[in-house]
Amino acid sequence: MTSSVLILCVAILVYILCVYALKRIWKRLIKNNEGRELATLVSALLLIPVVLYLSFHIWLFSILYYPQKDFEAKKWNDDIEGRYEMTYNIISDSLLVGKTKEDIRILLGAKGLEIEGDKWTYYIGFLPGFHIDPSVLCIEFKNDRVVKVYQYET
Repeated sequence: MTSSVLILCVAILVYILCVYALKRIWKRLIKNNEGRELATLVSALLLIPVVLYLSFHIWLFSILYYPQKDFEAKKWNDDIEGRYEMTYNIISDSLLVGKTKEDIRILLGAKGLEIEGDKWTYYIGFLPGFHIDPSVLCIEFKNDRVVKVYQYET
């Protein structure tokens, strides 16, 4: 079961519990049956958009959540699909700029590496969100030294 389906099921369950709770609350506060039914109907109609709005935003947040972690060479080599979590740190802190090709091969390894002359790309997995193509970390060299590091979707 995907996280999206799970969140939707939880939202529906929360809604059902809210309607049940409203019925119990109105049963204690309103003695006649007609008034209680009307109060439950009105409060449920007001509650539906709120529950749906919150459920949608919780679902959207869970889909778009993009964890950012510090670079660790061991984790980079062990978790190829989770590499995207470390790319922000690699790019923003310029961790690779100025290093030689040999330094990069030692630090990042050869798993998921494609070499095209002075342009190396490392497979980093699928970014969170609505992406259909995997992403790569691109490292450009000039005179055997890293001059540019960036990420893009293939």
